[in-house]
Amino acid sequence: MSERQQILMVVGAYYPEVSGGGLQCRTLIRALSERVSFTVLTTTTLAAGQVRDLIDDVPVYRLYVDPQKPWTKCRALFRLLRLAPELLRRCQIIHFHGFTQKMIFLRALARILRVPVIQKMTSLGYDDPLSIRRRQGALVYRIFASANRFVSVSPALSDRYATSGLSPSRLTFVPNGVDVNRFQPVESWEKTRLRNKHRLPADAHIVTFVGFWSLEKGPELLVDAWLSAVRATRRSSFLLFLGASSTPHLEVDPTYVRRLREWLDYEAPGCYKVVEQTHAVAEHLQSSDIFVLPSVREGLPNALLEAMAVGLACITVDIPGVTGWILRDSDNGFLVQPGDVATLQRVLVRLLTDEDLRRMVGERARSTVAQRFSTQMLAEAYFDLYTRLTPSSLTLPDALAARKNDGHFPAGIYDTGLDEWDVAHPHLTPVPVEPPAAPR
Repeated sequence: MSERQQILMVVGAYYPEVSGGGLQCRTLIRALSERVSFTVLTTTTLAAGQVRDLIDDVPVYRLYVDPQKPWTKCRALFRLLRLAPELLRRCQIIHFHGFTQKMIFLRALARILRVPVIQKMTSLGYDDPLSIRRRQGALVYRIFASANRFVSVSPALSDRYATSGLSPSRLTFVPNGVDVNRFQPVESWEKTRLRNKHRLPADAHIVTFVGFWSLEKGPELLVDAWLSAVRATRRSSFLLFLGASSTPHLEVDPTYVRRLREWLDYEAPGCYKVVEQTHAVAEHLQSSDIFVLPSVREGLPNALLEAMAVGLACITVDIPGVTGWILRDSDNGFLVQPGDVATLQRVLVRLLTDEDLRRMVGERARSTVAQRFSTQMLAEAYFDLYTRLTPSSLTLPDALAARKNDGHFPAGIYDTGLDEWDVAHPHLTPVPVEPPAAPR
């Protein structure tokens, strides 16, 4: 195709707001900027935020939604009704990152207008088909299931999709990617400079957590294990938290946050720092020594991949088919069972007292990300997917075969909510992509 593809990205939050989905979208947009034209539709929790913006020369449309104020959802829907014709007129494909009720109207409209939809599944237990059907009900599931292609980022999400009854031919495996040039190890002198820049202690072992302060992310498990490890080793250590603890987000529980802060202030005053919002995640990770992610629900954690790319020794909860697919215990990282504070504490003791172990594990972690999760791999996989689904790539016989005289799909296809694109355009049905096995 001589003309660039027109893609509408739909994501929960986007730069300058910080989110894993927004980061993946922006990374992909930058990687394909010379081959694909993007527009971004997102929500924002900032009431004073711009409705229309230009980020990296990409149009960004924002809908203000405060989870604590239901009326903002109604106003956002009204604005979406006004924006939808303009957005759909300029796009050939809509690419959804995650699935929320806020975007059901856009999904339904895309289905009516026959705009191809890519649905990326981002979190196991939240936006996989089985979870949507269980949590959202039959009508919402029917809209969700009508996507032309589903993208899985981990083997566990692929397994959930396989058991849902949806067509295997509509599933594509594309793990999250990391910019390995931006997220890379630094020399000791640069590490010292970064610590000074971000006002972090020069000599302490810095243990870092990235994510919301929520029960599922488990920062209290890290605090418990870290306090025990510091007492056992008597090593100078410092906790660094990167992530929202006060934003109006459904995952953040104010009572949970208050109790955790009170605990830290009592047990380790002056030995921790919370960075609520930052675009210098790479620099904070490069300032660190150990990364811990005790989260029990993930799709494919960006923060873990970024920490590995920086060369940190990482500890995370073993989620089969997710973190257990990325890490090999005691090789390129460490895996602990959910809620196992004792094992987490023992691993922290080992890493706090053994610099050679930290270096060896960190080097293997970096190698894993460079070989399996680079941004370039992500970009090429999505460009191929966009090319397969772009309507303008269809030949005239294909286009005629997809319609009846009244211009709609053949009768009965939309009745099922399944396989409408595959039935109409069988030559575009991709061979299912199996996730690569972890190196032995």
